[in-house]
Amino acid sequence: MILFLLENLAWAADEAAPGFTMREIWQHSGGIARAVIVMLVVMFLGSIFTGFERALAFYNARRQSRALAQAVVKPLQGGDITGALKVAQKEDYKASYLGSILRAGLRELELGVDTHGLDNARRAVEKAHVEELSKMKRGMTILATVGSTAPFVGLFGT
Repeated sequence: MILFLLENLAWAADEAAPGFTMREIWQHSGGIARAVIVMLVVMFLGSIFTGFERALAFYNARRQSRALAQAVVKPLQGGDITGALKVAQKEDYKASYLGSILRAGLRELELGVDTHGLDNARRAVEKAHVEELSKMKRGMTILATVGSTAPFVGLFGT
């Protein structure tokens, strides 16, 4: 019985396959269906591009932040705030999320290590942290828009 069903399914697939190539679907579709296909392809490409761009940005940021953390340890352990700031300002750590947060705090500490300086440094670090989070979330609106509208565009196309 199962063999009979499998043979019939294979026969049905062979019969249906010639009409379902992408070229044939495109040739037999109307203007609205083609517009839907184009919109879905654009959404797909946009989400793929955003995903790859974010993955590359996170990879670079993580790699540079780890390198910066190792490079800045020695000046900080020695109490050299100016030296640590110079290390954090190097071009090698431009994409580092840790770099911008360290730069903000170290700039304030460089002005003074008194009570007000520590409070200012804490506020500067918090502000830089919020800014870095917003940079990391870049592109998420594209993914959210595609994720919420693509099913309805596809449903409209059917």
